Order: sequence, then structure tokens, then C-alpha cells
Amino acid sequence: MKAREYMHLKWFKEGKQVRQMKTLTGAEIVIECLKEQGVDTVFGYPGGAILNIYDALYKHKDEITHILTSHEQGASRGRRLRESNR
Repeated sequence: MKAREYMHLKWFKEGKQVRQMKTLTGAEIVIECLKEQGVDTVFGYPGGAILNIYDALYKHKDEITHILTSHEQGASRGRRLRESNR
């Protein structure tokens, strides 16, 4: 997985704005996108290719809740039930 360059501003004591590059992995970008969209809960189960996303998700466990399901259909059903109860 290639890392992507992410721009953000850093302020120094003199009040000058300086651009600094921060490198994010693909998994970190997914988590940032979820947070930008206001996602607070995800359904799923770890395994294989998604493990990097679960590692990044663990770092943000106070912001995004993960509900473990036993298969894809359970995750889809859980999401639909959650939306119908809102």
C-alpha cells in the first residue's frame, strides 16, 4: 500500500505559516474519510486485506465504534437496523 502526501499547516512562534508534509497510509486515509463524513460506527469483521484498516481503526477507537459481525450479511443487516432505529 503506497502512502499519500497530506498537506497541513503548522504555526511557529513567530506567527508565520509554513506548509509541512505529513505522510498517511491508505488505511489512515480511509479512517480520515470516515471521520470527515461523520461516521461513528462501523460493522464488519477483520481478516486478510483489511487488517491494515483495523490497525488504523484501533488508533481511533474513541471516535469510531466497531461492531464485530460473523459475516458480510450480518454487517449489512446491522447497518440497516441501526439506520431504521434513528
